Amino acid sequence: MSSEQVWISIGALTAVSVITRSFFLLFGERLSIPGPMQRALSYAPIGALVGIIVPDFLVVIDGAGMPQFSVAHPEFWGGLVGLLAFSVSRGIIPTVALGMGAYSAARIFF
Repeated sequence: MSSEQVWISIGALTAVSVITRSFFLLFGERLSIPGPMQRALSYAPIGALVGIIVPDFLVVIDGAGMPQFSVAHPEFWGGLVGLLAFSVSRGIIPTVALGMGAYSAARIFF
């Protein structure tokens, strides 16, 4: 890619990002989302989190490329401790601190 194409790509991606993120700010109260759609959208963050995070800390890919579950996987312990920390504290700081502590300890011991 030439430098001109790179700058055009950066500009286009910036424009798309600004437009999509400011959509609700531009239209404000004139645009209302129906109640059922608002309820459905409330599940999107947890759905995305589950789809991205859970496969990472539950599955280990062995040398042959086959998924396998293993408790010796450090991400499993970090995720488990982070989940337990969040269910007890409901705070992000203890969740991240304890989850990363467990992940680091599991990397050392496994």
